[in-house]
Amino acid sequence: METGEFVINVPTEDIIGKVLKAAIITERLFPAEVNEIERAGLTPIPSEKVRPPRVKECVAHYECLLDWYKESLIVGKVVAVSVDKSLIDKTDNRKMVVIGGETSDSYGVVCETKKWPKVI
Repeated sequence: METGEFVINVPTEDIIGKVLKAAIITERLFPAEVNEIERAGLTPIPSEKVRPPRVKECVAHYECLLDWYKESLIVGKVVAVSVDKSLIDKTDNRKMVVIGGETSDSYGVVCETKKWPKVI
C-alpha cells in the first residue's frame, strides 16, 4: 500500500505449499530489510514496470499500479504481464492455481483452457 504498486504472482499446484507459507509470512509485519519471499523459500526476480519483485517459481505475473483499496479488496491497473512460455506452447503439464479466502487456507486449480468462439 505504501508504494502504490504490487505484483500478482500466479503459482502452480506443485509449489502451493511454499506459496501458502509465503501468504502466512507476508501477513506478519517485518522490518523493510527482511525479504519475505526468500523467507518462504521462493526466489524474487525484478519486475519490468513496478518496484515489487515477481516470484520466479510462479508461471505468470501481473504487475499492477494501485487504484484503490478498502479492507481486503485491492484494485489496480495492470501495467505488465509475463507468462512462462511453456504454458503458452503447452509443453508444461503443471496446473495454475488461484488462492482464495482471507485466511489463505484454500485454493482452486485452473484445469482447463478453452478457445474463444469464432466471431462472425
